[in-house]
Amino acid sequence: MANDDSENSHEPSEHLDSIWGFLGLAAGLAACLKLVYAFGLDGDDEVPSGSLIPVAVLALALTVGPMIISRSISERLRGEVKRGKISYATYWTTLIGITGAVFSLLGIVNIDEYIEVWKNF
Repeated sequence: MANDDSENSHEPSEHLDSIWGFLGLAAGLAACLKLVYAFGLDGDDEVPSGSLIPVAVLALALTVGPMIISRSISERLRGEVKRGKISYATYWTTLIGITGAVFSLLGIVNIDEYIEVWKNF
């Protein structure tokens, strides 16, 4: 039993939710930029006035949505650590695995590829 207490002695703080939110925002921005690039738009192109609202809503959802989802996952996992249902190591493994999978699906496996997404825009 003493082993169980030492395993959960490192509880994630609430500040970690901000880190995971930032990573979600980074993934959302990359997804939004990849979509804009796929549509063939450049930074100088103007969006037709009739489609401005749908494009803005889509861009906002792609940018902010992953941030909200990753913070939510972090909050739930932090709660599970506090209740003793999962270990601190499982918290980190799960969130790093999710983040790695998301960036891999976006085609980004290192910081150079992330910078390349910004350069293409």
